[in-house]
Amino acid sequence: MLAKLQRKVQRQLQDKSFEEVLRGAAVVFSSRISETFFTMATSIFIARVYGAETVGALAAVRSVMEIITILALMGTDVSLLRLIPQMRKVSERSAFRLFGTAFRIVAVTSLAFSILLVLGGHQVAIFLNKPHLGAFYALAGWFVLPKTIFKLNLEGLRGMKLFGSVANQNVSLAVLNLAFLILMTIVMLDRYIPIQSYMATLAATGLISTYLAVRGFRRRVKPDEPVQTMAPREVLKVSAPMFVTKSAFLILGHADVLMITYFMTEADVGFYQVAWKLVMFNKFFKNSITSTSAPKQAELFAAGDMKALRRVAKKTTGLLGITILPFMIFLILAGKPIISGLYGNEFLAGYEAFVWLCAAQVITSLLGHVGMFMNMCGKQTTYMYMVLGSALLNIVGNAALIPSIGITGAAISNVVSVVSVHVVASLYIKRNFGFTIMYFPLVDWLKRLRGKA
Repeated sequence: MLAKLQRKVQRQLQDKSFEEVLRGAAVVFSSRISETFFTMATSIFIARVYGAETVGALAAVRSVMEIITILALMGTDVSLLRLIPQMRKVSERSAFRLFGTAFRIVAVTSLAFSILLVLGGHQVAIFLNKPHLGAFYALAGWFVLPKTIFKLNLEGLRGMKLFGSVANQNVSLAVLNLAFLILMTIVMLDRYIPIQSYMATLAATGLISTYLAVRGFRRRVKPDEPVQTMAPREVLKVSAPMFVTKSAFLILGHADVLMITYFMTEADVGFYQVAWKLVMFNKFFKNSITSTSAPKQAELFAAGDMKALRRVAKKTTGLLGITILPFMIFLILAGKPIISGLYGNEFLAGYEAFVWLCAAQVITSLLGHVGMFMNMCGKQTTYMYMVLGSALLNIVGNAALIPSIGITGAAISNVVSVVSVHVVASLYIKRNFGFTIMYFPLVDWLKRLRGKA
């Protein structure tokens, strides 16, 4: 058995394009283990010390911050993953120039949204039916810039394939968040300390990430290199469809939290947030793989090597499937003791929603990261329309189901909307590229068996 597994690994490493993805994924994965440990420790600490209502209040504030961040980034973070590999073919200096252009765009838009949130934080809280959180929404406005810059720096380093620096940034975010939380809890135990420690973490990681990004780029740049520039308008032209897509995905990812905030109590938001946190355990598998695969797929598409592109995309999905599928099955079977043991019995109220969210992750991992593939292959506008339709479906589903069946309704709506966009995108990829990136091992096994017969 071990010898067979070893032979399979060796065959994968003979594929030079996919070998690069695997090696990068290994670096990111090792850091994700540490990051996940500290993130979960933070989540458990908040639940045990502060309770479900504080978990829900923090989730409500973070959801608004995530939406503001995506709006301020304007799709530049995703476009860097595609454009930096292209500019590096000219020179490393050209890639650094591109990053600088994106940085200036984001700095301006972040300041604008920061002012809007500082002035309108109380109105946002009233709109979400939680006026007592108004001061925290206004406070969050001061931290829009460091949050957006952190995200931009992260994607810039991924585009440069500086996966070690990416790992350092992610771990530092998780460690600092827990450190600030414990320190501030010791100094003054207050119900909303987790929100304040979250803000302090954003400020610190914004500065750290900027230092790491600039240092990473400058180490590769040579002063005598040729340089090609892209005007801000050109960058935004590529970024615009990705911006709309990410905005729609925000609706997929955060509409449920915000609509639970509106229709139900902060405790209900807390139950749902804990379910979501446990499901997102799979992110340390998913992000480790896709963060290295995305720039490679963009590079292969730009080179016109469709055969290698298909191979890398398919193997990426296979890697997602064999890591996420067994993990999700384990979480579903052991979900109740895990939730009660880590967070407390009151959080078992979110178990049913948890099972639905796990099911969505299983299905989408087998269908493949279709969004990344289409964005890296110049089909970002088409994918944008697909996600917009799915986001609209999610809003309608949440509005219809949350008032009647609570947080389980939010989970069901999330599953239907996320799976639908993956299915439609898979059909589009098959029609336009002539292949799929899906991974269904049983189907593949039956095909091989039929071929031998």
